[in-house]
Amino acid sequence: MNDQQRRLVTAAANAGYPGALLAAIAHATLPRYTAGERLEEQQLGQLADAIELLAEAGLSAEQTSELLDACRERAPERWRDRFWTVAVKAARANARHARANAGRNRSLEARR
Repeated sequence: MNDQQRRLVTAAANAGYPGALLAAIAHATLPRYTAGERLEEQQLGQLADAIELLAEAGLSAEQTSELLDACRERAPERWRDRFWTVAVKAARANARHARANAGRNRSLEARR
């Protein structure tokens, strides 16, 4: 197993994303992807990046699947753009929230 494969497997396991969802995420990430297709190392890296971003967004497997379905239904021509726009916004919001909480936690620890 190469580094990108290992990274992908680890990211998917940590996020709790099953194989069927990984194929859907691959399709959202790699527009020319065909289910069952063997991915090159660069594509594996892109897919791992995508899964890590979705995990940073705090999206469960069920939420990710529902978001994919909703984007395909609401914007059939531009569903990928819509999906990634929502995912990136969620990841940014989670990052801001985490930074804010980290600052609060440090100030509480300093008071002790």
